[in-house]
Amino acid sequence: MREVLNGIRNLARTGCGWRMLPVNFPPWQTVYSWFRRLVRLFLFRTIHDLALMVDRERAGLEAAPRRLSAESAISPSTPTAACWPLT
Repeated sequence: MREVLNGIRNLARTGCGWRMLPVNFPPWQTVYSWFRRLVRLFLFRTIHDLALMVDRERAGLEAAPRRLSAESAISPSTPTAACWPLT
């Protein structure tokens, strides 16, 4: 399993195609099938979210950022160029 994960990391890092996976990794079909299983289980998203929370806590921030209210997200604090009158 470790070699499969290393193969997935190699593909993500190098950007090569599945069939161009170096020979020191398992066959590309094996790596691809495990990748599809992990994607379907949302494991990559879960790992990313947990790593982000740990990094935020180490930086002294809250684990999850607060959400903005809808009003502050919709109305800007300064006028945009489209708001200025045309002369």
